[in-house]
Amino acid sequence: MNIIRKILMALAASLVLIVSIGWFLPSKRHLERSITIHAPSAAVFKEVNSLKRWEHWSPWLDVDPHTVVHHEGPEEGVGCTMSWVSENPKVGKGAQQIVVSEPNQHIALNVDFVDWDGTIAAGWKFEEKGENETLVTWSNDSDNRGKLLNKYMDLIIYPALGKSYEQGLGNLKAHVESLHAQQTVLEE
Repeated sequence: MNIIRKILMALAASLVLIVSIGWFLPSKRHLERSITIHAPSAAVFKEVNSLKRWEHWSPWLDVDPHTVVHHEGPEEGVGCTMSWVSENPKVGKGAQQIVVSEPNQHIALNVDFVDWDGTIAAGWKFEEKGENETLVTWSNDSDNRGKLLNKYMDLIIYPALGKSYEQGLGNLKAHVESLHAQQTVLEE
């Protein structure tokens, strides 16, 4: 009986510790990754401002090439919407829509995942650093509204999401620089 009591006390203490630590974990998360792409900002902006073009460089389509993607609204800019369905839990199901589109400077998207409570704000900044050089920053802001489980989930999700953003930016860089090189050759 004494052993059972000690086990129950240890479990209760562990639960109190988990909840206590959870109170101090942040409710709001910000993630951003940047890369320099050797192309004008207009060329980079064009590839991000059309969600159909994301199929050329999206890191998540590399994870599951069988993801079913559906597009709605305009081809590009505000209102351009993409939804996806994947059986792979690393891709999941969701939708995103462009809500702000400032040519060659900034794009903002609302991202909603099925089975996730709340909308995530994603953003893109395009800063020309030279004639053919653009600093591209992809960011993500979320608020788990203090939900304890979501705070702990963020500890797992955000490092993986950071790696996905890095891969996506690398894919975007390779794609845009290839297109820019082809265009430069054609113009010569």
